[in-house]
Amino acid sequence: MLEAIILNGDHTLVCDLPHDPLELQNKLNSIGISLTADRLPLADEDGAMIRVKLFASTPEEAHLLSLLTPERTLSDANLSAILLHEAEANFLPRLKCGLLSDSYETLDRFIDTAKEEFTGERTEQAILPESQPEDETKNDSVLEEYEHNPNIRLVVRCTHDGKKEMIPLPLNDPQLSAVFTKLDNYGENAYSFGIEAIRYRGSWPGRFAKVLQDEGLFALNLLTASFPAMEEVNKLEAVVEYVEAHAGMNVDDSKTIIALADHLDDFNFYPGCMDTEDVGREYIFQSQYLQLSSELEEYFDYTSYGDDLQDEHQGEFVDGGYVFMEEMVRLEDVLRDCEDMELQ
Repeated sequence: MLEAIILNGDHTLVCDLPHDPLELQNKLNSIGISLTADRLPLADEDGAMIRVKLFASTPEEAHLLSLLTPERTLSDANLSAILLHEAEANFLPRLKCGLLSDSYETLDRFIDTAKEEFTGERTEQAILPESQPEDETKNDSVLEEYEHNPNIRLVVRCTHDGKKEMIPLPLNDPQLSAVFTKLDNYGENAYSFGIEAIRYRGSWPGRFAKVLQDEGLFALNLLTASFPAMEEVNKLEAVVEYVEAHAGMNVDDSKTIIALADHLDDFNFYPGCMDTEDVGREYIFQSQYLQLSSELEEYFDYTSYGDDLQDEHQGEFVDGGYVFMEEMVRLEDVLRDCEDMELQ
């Protein structure tokens, strides 16, 4: 959100944008400003009675501020913040990338583009670039780099005009912005995506493909960048399966997967445990405080102990092992945090 600090003599108003227009006007009136928001310029001149200062909290907001020149109004700033907020809520990455790459020469151009995105209409006809010979060498080099560079976690295949282009992920903001600029030039629905190569096995190829299909390249890039180290991938897959079984839900969207990866330390995973006897043995083996002498082991009921642990820690058997929650952690709380998490 943008932060607006509005000074009227000795009176100060601090509010976040976007803001309900009527409520914003009421707040202006509360510090003695009778001007309507659409007549209040974004001027911050020393000695002036009324001054408006705007502050950004994200890189795209900082770029938006460069378009909010002093002759623009507080209403313009609020509308721009509304459009940017709606773009993120509806997952329209081109607006965000356009700001980051300074694609909008004026605020009006940003506003017009945003409205086009929301309505699905375009005021300018997209022009397809001239067909170029398929650059097999470039595609081969991307796949070759994927083989030798572990930082490239998957390769997306973009098909347009009968030709293919390989996109390595994850990309940083400028790189991703350049890709979306190129896609905008191709025109909407003039290209399609598929996953060419992926490092992860198990259920991950299907999950990543679903994110690409349902949420698009921006979400897939974010998911790829947020994925844990390779040694934690099997644990994350087990946790996802645990949540699906225990909570009766499908974990197939980027936000939930990223949130669970962020909460991975709230779960324990015992690979290879097939029954509660295995669980009881493994729990005691890993405990710093519970150790049995060899003389007592043959008399200890590991199965009953494992049953108690399963009930106490919301345990669940999954493909390849056993998952349970850390002490004092409840799955309901983790899922609530997943719902509240905002992705940047």
